[in-house]
Amino acid sequence: MMCCMQRRNGHYRHLVLCGWAFIALAFLFCASRVAQENAEALKNNPARKLESYHFNASTQLIDRLKPIPSFLLEEIKKMDGRDDYRNYTFSPEEKKELAHYLELLPPRYKDVMRKRLIGIYAVSPFMGAGLTDWVMDAKGEVYAIMVINPGVMKKNISEWLTYREKSCFNDDGSGLEVRVDVGVRYSALMYFLLHETAHVVDYVEYHTPYVELSLKAVSAYSARDKLFVRGIWDEYAKPDRDADFPLRSEITFYGLSNGPKIPLSKAKELYNAFSKSPFVSLYASQNWAEDFAETAMVYHITRKLHQPYRILVHRKGKILYQYYPDKSEKKEQRFKYFASFY
Repeated sequence: MMCCMQRRNGHYRHLVLCGWAFIALAFLFCASRVAQENAEALKNNPARKLESYHFNASTQLIDRLKPIPSFLLEEIKKMDGRDDYRNYTFSPEEKKELAHYLELLPPRYKDVMRKRLIGIYAVSPFMGAGLTDWVMDAKGEVYAIMVINPGVMKKNISEWLTYREKSCFNDDGSGLEVRVDVGVRYSALMYFLLHETAHVVDYVEYHTPYVELSLKAVSAYSARDKLFVRGIWDEYAKPDRDADFPLRSEITFYGLSNGPKIPLSKAKELYNAFSKSPFVSLYASQNWAEDFAETAMVYHITRKLHQPYRILVHRKGKILYQYYPDKSEKKEQRFKYFASFY
């Protein structure tokens, strides 16, 4: 799964599998009884089966906003260790905003979603911005469901991305602050939709070799096979030597992986090093799946919605450092990949 917090991040990375038979076969090759049992559990999980849902590919995307099925809600509650998750009903105004934002997505995304997005559900409270997860039919075709935290509609996109960015740093009393400026025209819902639907497209179309490490055994691709990652990534979470930068391995988000590990006093040092890399955000530098989703998101925000994208380090209102990742020549070269999505 992929979530906006890497399932505890808020974006679930959704498995694009080649069929239940391939999953079982891959686990069999691992010669692990536990792994085989896990594969069987996945296969028998109603949340993973298209037949468990009432899917109608002819409906409009906004009409797929519906109450979350009880079996799916229980699965998510168990996964997050929460018993307070509840279905949330959008107000007419919130539904109107969602419909508007769905229309603003890249044409390629909407084409994939019309064919493969089963439902859009809202849950509150929720850890992170939401999630997208995979579902399969009997033939091994991949579909997806999407869960939204309605809280993303109450913050603007700059506030949410600033919150995410600040979670990288440990406040060491330096007085420095980090901020991400993406304008205030759109709510954080736009970020969530752009990032998550990019993962859905990646699961279905394999723009990266595999979206999650758990899919490595069933993927026929390597970094050399995919244009987007070739020359940038050696492995799923290991950049090519020329793409790596100091302190990247210390980057964490939302308090995961024993973070934050980087003191705020090193923010300028980190961003100076990051600015020489091909990545559009610190979040993108984690692995090639996040790299794909983040690059697609920044491309759309800056080139199609014409919003700014800059990272600032400041103290008491005085800007000490600012950087526009989308204006870097290295990033500009990678943006060309997404032209065909429109």
